[in-house]
Amino acid sequence: MDEIIYLELDEEIPSVIDKIKGLSGKTIALVIPKGASIIQSVINLKILKEEAKALKKDIVLVTQDKIGRNLASQVGLSVYDSIRSSRPVINPVRSEPEPTEIIELDLSEKPSQPPKGVSVHDYQESTNSPVESKPLFEKKKVVSTSSLTTDRSNISGGYKPTVVTNSQVSKKKKIIKIFIIIILLIATAIAIYFYLPSAKVNLTLQSESFDTDVEIAVDNNINKINEERNAIPGELIEVEIEEVKTYSATGTKDLGEKAGGTIKLSNGTGVEQSLVAGTTFTANGLSFVSTETVTVSKATASVDAGGNVVKTSGTATVKVQAAKAGDKYNIGTTSFSVNASVSAESTSAMSGGVSKKIKIVTGDDINNAKNEIKNIVVEKNLKELVSKIGDKKYVDSTIVDEEIAFSSSKTINSEADSFEVRLTVKSRLIAYNENDYRKIVTIALNKNVPNDKEVILSEDDKVATVSGNADFSTGILKLDQNIKTHVGPKINENDIIK
Repeated sequence: MDEIIYLELDEEIPSVIDKIKGLSGKTIALVIPKGASIIQSVINLKILKEEAKALKKDIVLVTQDKIGRNLASQVGLSVYDSIRSSRPVINPVRSEPEPTEIIELDLSEKPSQPPKGVSVHDYQESTNSPVESKPLFEKKKVVSTSSLTTDRSNISGGYKPTVVTNSQVSKKKKIIKIFIIIILLIATAIAIYFYLPSAKVNLTLQSESFDTDVEIAVDNNINKINEERNAIPGELIEVEIEEVKTYSATGTKDLGEKAGGTIKLSNGTGVEQSLVAGTTFTANGLSFVSTETVTVSKATASVDAGGNVVKTSGTATVKVQAAKAGDKYNIGTTSFSVNASVSAESTSAMSGGVSKKIKIVTGDDINNAKNEIKNIVVEKNLKELVSKIGDKKYVDSTIVDEEIAFSSSKTINSEADSFEVRLTVKSRLIAYNENDYRKIVTIALNKNVPNDKEVILSEDDKVATVSGNADFSTGILKLDQNIKTHVGPKINENDIIK
């Protein structure tokens, strides 16, 4: 078998014919699963045979489907049990000659030389005899009364006899003899076909599951299958696309003025309290920060006119400013918390706070825009790659998308309502021919099968890509394949025939 085509369950006849046209081999094997629609119709198989004949190709089938085998035999197609079989399990039905078919036999020639030891004298042709010879029988014109017919076309009032010569009678006898010979030949052929000893053997083999891993190389540097390396020709394809898109800024920034005022501090302890600049005072959930360092004197005691001891807290004032800008910091007179030793309260309302918010570009804005535009570019690249590879195959997980360039019209924390990003991505893959892939998987599988076993193909067979690694610098894609199939005892057809 020069070429092998693996068909799907729902493969249509036009698709199969297109595949056959694309192959250069003369003998083509079609591997067809059980239940495939193409071998359930004798019309499909007749069309297939006629198309193959027009293309000057020999078609054989490899299938376990009983209906398909019977129909193929009727149409005149050979059927094999597996692609490794050397002889078909079913040969085409032999066509029988039609009863009306004429077989011409030339009995007019004489042997060029008589058998050794036999002397022959031809009285008709001999010219060497000195005595004049006569033929044993003289040629005479004989009129057969049974062969006389009448013809009134030329004689009026009378009959004109038509004469049949000996040569005409001999010709009729010759035709009858030939017809009898043909009948005898047909009868002999029928007797041979139906009565000679023959046997049909059906073997049921015990199969077992077979699970193996193989590595397939798809090489951009070769143009035909390399069985030793388990390598098939590949094609390195790459595309590069640039995309520009505008996005809205989502960040905000308050550029207003900060409120400020004065806070009075009281110290009721007998120790001075110092507060450094930057000390935080809190009231109503809002924070204010001191702008200077201040020392609050300790508390003092005195005796009033009535003899009572009077305690006087030490005091001081400090200037503060709101932690953030905004008019919400313009609060009235209130108490502030600062620490356990000192109490604080404003002497007047805070003032000067002004709110003013602007839109800014945040780091999240730029990162989100970059991720979104990359998805857009990658999708466009994939469509372009697929359009370039045509009917070849590829593995999704082995596609590499490389970011070539990225830029943003605004930096982080820049004031802007929107910004523009620009991204360039290069995508690459290595594609391959599906028929080459199927062939090399079969070859690699058979290398791992024990010598006393052979692969038994079925619809439950699975070939899965466990992992793939593409090296675009060398143009080689390596695919780790896991194959689940069945194997059975290897049989020798010649031994069975004997």
